[in-house]
Amino acid sequence: MCTLALGTFATMVSFIVAYIEDILQASQTFLGLFSGPVLALFLLGILTRRANFRGWLIGTGLGLSGTLWVQVFTEVHWIWYFLISFTITISAGFLFSFLFEEDREDRELTLWGRSQLGHLE
Repeated sequence: MCTLALGTFATMVSFIVAYIEDILQASQTFLGLFSGPVLALFLLGILTRRANFRGWLIGTGLGLSGTLWVQVFTEVHWIWYFLISFTITISAGFLFSFLFEEDREDRELTLWGRSQLGHLE
C-alpha cells in the first residue's frame, strides 16, 4: 500500500517536474522531495530509541507536503529542497513518535537493544 501511494505521488510530482527546463534543477527538485524523508527514517531508526512507524509516517507526510508547498508557492531556491524536506520530516517524525508512543517488545532488534543485552548470539 505504501509503495503504491508513494509511486502515485511520485508520478504526480513528475508531471510538475516535467515543466522545469533545466535537468539539474529537475533532478534536485525530485530528489530533494524524496531523499530527505529517507535519510530522516534512517537517522530516526539509528539514533533514537522512541521512533516508531506512525511517527515517521506522519513526519513523512508533513515533510513531503511541506516541501511540495515550498516548491510550488514560494521562490525558495531548489538547492534548499532537500534540507527543508529532511528538517520537516525528522522534526515531525520525532515529535509524533513521542505523541504516539507504542509499547514495543522488539527493542532488542535495534542498535539500542543490542547494547542492552550485553551479548550477541
